[in-house]
Amino acid sequence: MALKDSEGILKGSIDYFNYIFKNYIPANYKKIDLVVITSNYAAYPKEKLDQKIKFSQYYFSKYKIPVLFIGQTKVYPIDFPTYYYSKKKYAVNYPNEESLFNNTMKINNYLNENLGSRYINLLDLNMKQLSPKNYPYLYDKNHLTYYGTEQYREVIQNVILNTMKKNINLKNTTND
Repeated sequence: MALKDSEGILKGSIDYFNYIFKNYIPANYKKIDLVVITSNYAAYPKEKLDQKIKFSQYYFSKYKIPVLFIGQTKVYPIDFPTYYYSKKKYAVNYPNEESLFNNTMKINNYLNENLGSRYINLLDLNMKQLSPKNYPYLYDKNHLTYYGTEQYREVIQNVILNTMKKNINLKNTTND
């Protein structure tokens, strides 16, 4: 799930996410054990990101649904396969590369600090950029390929399972 009122060029996706918040969650919240949110957090100014995160936390707390935020992936100035090739083959330097990486890291650190155990920090993981068969881990500037998701899968899965176990234990102790 993305943040409410996510911005993007695909109107259908935005309409879908807004439907989830306005219709689906209110009608089905009793059947939902956990919400996992992912977004390109670095695309938002810090103030707007704060508003979106706070709204998400408030919104789901009304329904007593725990929330996890899957962390920011690295963002590249152009699609990763082209970036990787141009760096390796021609040692190309991109003018906005350093500021883009710094902003991504800054937002990641900020969210990691403020969300704590509710934030799954992906940037600090050491991911292989290419598979043994030279498949890239990203297919564009920041979206994972199957190879990329497989590298993160175990980390994300463990955090989700541990969170769900913890919430089940909390429900059991409050029902006794």
